Amino acid sequence: MSAARLELVGLGAHGRVERVEVPEVEACVVGAGPGADLEWALPGLAARHLRLEREGERVVATDLGGGLRVNGRSVASSPVTHLDVLALGDARVVLLAHEGGAGALARRHGVCAAWLQPEPSGPRVSLAAGENACGRAAEAAVVVADPTASKRHARIVLGFDAVTVEDLGSANGTRVNGALVARARLFDGDRVAFGAASFRVGIEEGDREVTLPPPRPVAGLDPALLSAETTAFDPVVPPLPPERR
Repeated sequence: MSAARLELVGLGAHGRVERVEVPEVEACVVGAGPGADLEWALPGLAARHLRLEREGERVVATDLGGGLRVNGRSVASSPVTHLDVLALGDARVVLLAHEGGAGALARRHGVCAAWLQPEPSGPRVSLAAGENACGRAAEAAVVVADPTASKRHARIVLGFDAVTVEDLGSANGTRVNGALVARARLFDGDRVAFGAASFRVGIEEGDREVTLPPPRPVAGLDPALLSAETTAFDPVVPPLPPERR
């Protein structure tokens, strides 16, 4: 990726989508004020916010004090690649790397496996990628054998980099760590309850090889992506090994 032409895309004044090209130098300081190699008057950007360094085949982003999250994870320094979302204080920018086109390979941090462990005991229920129906119905992916659960109680969606639960209008509600929710993100160790039936959430995360889509023109980038923590892309992901299914 060292020879890639890099661009940053963000929301400027009045909500307009702006893009700036990163100079092809070994290290570039990005910020809103004097002292930055790339000056960008982006709302929320500090005067000297971060440094982008090309290290062989990778690009590394380093926080210079303004605050940095990469795909929702707070970091001091992290490798970054095409379609990563960088939260720079209150600003959000998407990195575009113009190299390789369609089918470019990258390693992205994501969910490797997820499961529910019935409480107080019972066999672990593995979650499949995509939507997992939860309820008393026999065809549900997660069968909840409890009279307080509805037949179509909730659904759990296992995405590439997040696991979420959504109540489907159940009679007795869905709770996460005791709080009634309509929709919520799940994390490793959480407790999710369908009616009176409680499960412990297990999530294994790690780096996975994916195939990323090519850069898109500014007009093709939904401004809503620039207020999110991760880019809504559809990677081509190799199947998980049998032991992780």
